[in-house]
Amino acid sequence: ADRMVNSFIAQQDLSKEFSVVRNELEKGENAPSDVLQERVLSTAYLWHNYGKSTIGSKEDIEQVPISSLRAFYQKYYQPDNAVLLVAGKFDPLKTLALIKQRFGPLAKPSRGLPATYTTEPVQDGERSVTLRRPGDTQGLAVAYHVMAGAHSDYAATDVLVDVLTNQPSGRLYKALVETKKAVNIQGFAPPLHDPGFAYFSAEVRQGRSLDSARTTLLGALEGMGKQPITAAEVTRAKTKLLKDVELLLQKSDALGVTLSEYIATGDWRLLFLYRDHLRQVSVADVQRVALAYFKPSNRTGGTFLPDNTPDRSPLPAAPDATALVKDYQGEATLAAGEAFDASPANIDARTTRSQASNGLKYALLQKQNRGNAVTLELKVR
Repeated sequence: ADRMVNSFIAQQDLSKEFSVVRNELEKGENAPSDVLQERVLSTAYLWHNYGKSTIGSKEDIEQVPISSLRAFYQKYYQPDNAVLLVAGKFDPLKTLALIKQRFGPLAKPSRGLPATYTTEPVQDGERSVTLRRPGDTQGLAVAYHVMAGAHSDYAATDVLVDVLTNQPSGRLYKALVETKKAVNIQGFAPPLHDPGFAYFSAEVRQGRSLDSARTTLLGALEGMGKQPITAAEVTRAKTKLLKDVELLLQKSDALGVTLSEYIATGDWRLLFLYRDHLRQVSVADVQRVALAYFKPSNRTGGTFLPDNTPDRSPLPAAPDATALVKDYQGEATLAAGEAFDASPANIDARTTRSQASNGLKYALLQKQNRGNAVTLELKVR
C-alpha cells in the first residue's frame, strides 16, 4: 500500500535497473519468433496501441529521463486505477479488514485518467512484413483482426483457434507438422479490451520450402469455405476449452492471474460469461466467424528469413542544429523589393509603352522586385 503512492523513484535506482530491463529486452530480441510477432502486430495495427511493443527499444530504456518515470508513476499507480486480487484459502472478513486498514487511507487522486479513443480502422488489404536476422530456422506468421474479448463471438473464435492448432487433431498440425512442412505450429487469440487479433505461426526447418509451407498455412486458415468446420471438430474443441476453465477454477494462483487479465478486458466476470458463451457455441457460429475474419483482406503475414550477416543501413545521429548555425553568415541579403500599389492608375503611370522599328510593341513596368528579379512576358498572335 505504501509503495502505491509513496515510492521515491531515484536516479540511482533507475541506473541499477537499466541492466535488468536491457537483459529482458535482449532476451526477446534473440528470439526470432518473438520479434516476428512484434513486427506482424505493428504492421497489422497502424494506429491502435496494440501494435506497439510494451518494452520499447533499447534507446528508450537507456535514455528515458527519470522525470518521465516519476510522472508515469504518479499518474497511473493510484488506487482508482488498481485492483487488489487475493487468491487461495483465507479468512474473507479478516482479509477485507486488513485491506481496508492498509489501503483505505490512500486518498483518491483529484486527477482523472483520460479515456482511450483510438479505433483501428478496418484493414483495407493484405499486408506483409519480412524479417532478416540471425537464426537457425525459418518462420511464418499470420494475424487477423477479430472482435474484443467481451464480444459474444469471442468464444466461437477461441473454438476456431483450437480446431486449427490443437495437437494432434488440429488442421494446421495435420497439414504442416505431420507432413514435415513445419517443425511446430501455434496459435492464440487473447481476450482483449478492444478489438483484438488471432495470431498463428509456424517454424520451418532450413532447407524446407517456405513457399510450400506458406501455401499450406494459408490454405488451412482461409479454406473453411471449401472445407467447412465439422461438428466433431467443434465438440472436441469445446470439450477441451471447457475442461481448461474447470481446471483453472481449481488452481487459485492461476485463477488469480486469469481474473486480473479479464479485469483488463473489462470485468472479472467476463471469464464466466466466456464459459457460458462457450457452452452455446455452434458449428454455424464457428463457420461464420471463420468466413468473416479469416480472409486475405484482413490478413497480415510475416516471414522470418535467417541471415547471419544481414545487410543493414545504420543512420548517423541527428546533428545539433544549433551548433551548426551558430556562426553561420549566409550570403548577401536579397533585395526586399517595394510595396507596390497595384491600382490601375498606378500601373498606368509606372508603365512605359513604345514600339520598335520592326513594329513590335512593348510595355515596360519598372518595379523593385525581391532579389532584383526581372519578369518578361511575350505574347505572339
